[in-house]
Order: sequence, then C-alpha cells, then structure tokens
Amino acid sequence: MMKFVIALFLGLVFWSFAMETMIKEHQPTPFTANTQTLSTSSDTLCDVYIPNAFTPDGNENNNVLKVFTACEFDAFEFRVYNRAGDILFISKDPNMAWDGTYKGSVMQTGTYAYTVEYVHRKGEPITLVGHISLLK
Repeated sequence: MMKFVIALFLGLVFWSFAMETMIKEHQPTPFTANTQTLSTSSDTLCDVYIPNAFTPDGNENNNVLKVFTACEFDAFEFRVYNRAGDILFISKDPNMAWDGTYKGSVMQTGTYAYTVEYVHRKGEPITLVGHISLLK
C-alpha cells in the first residue's frame, strides 16, 4: 500500500508520497498506483489570493484586479478605496473584477486600499485588508 498526501494551495495540487517524492500538477510524471479508496474532506481550508499590482492599460495583461479563489462562500464582499477613503469599487460577486475606473474615469497610477470580507462555508467571518498598486 502506498501512502500519500494531497495538498491544494492557490489552485496547485501537490502529491507527496511516502518515499519523499513530490509531484506537482504542472510537472507531468509517469507513475502507476493501485488505489482502492481515496477520501478527501475539508470544511475550513480556503485559499484567497489578491495580486499586489495590476495595469489597466488595455494590453490584455493584468488589466483588472480580482480576487482569485476556488472557494464557495456564504457571504462575500470586495471593496477598493482611494486615499481619501472613498469606495471606488464594490462587489458581492467573487468573480467580478475592478477595471481601474471610477464613474467612467480611469484612475491615476498609485496605491489603493482594499478589503475582502467573506464567510467560507461552515467557517468564521474573515477580513483581508491590503494595498494594491495601479500601474500604467
């Protein structure tokens, strides 16, 4: 019987085998395993990633700021603020992204604050606070 551990972090799957071999999902490696049972369970693990910069310059690379996650939420809210504390963007949809505009105008290069408040299924309320750089 071969024992192994599967870990999920920011969308990457890591298979760690008892023989100290680690296989990453994006590193295809041929191997053979006979498995009768595989059980997984997690009520509390939930990875949320917010980039620290984006470039809304229309070149198709990093044009929007969004929350990256594969989690399911009971509640979710993403807000972006300017230095004066005005809310520039608010969304209750984790798939919605900020395009760097406010009331139709493109915001200036600078640092903006954000909050992400969410409740993961069967979890406690979590608040993430940080800053992002809008670059042009």
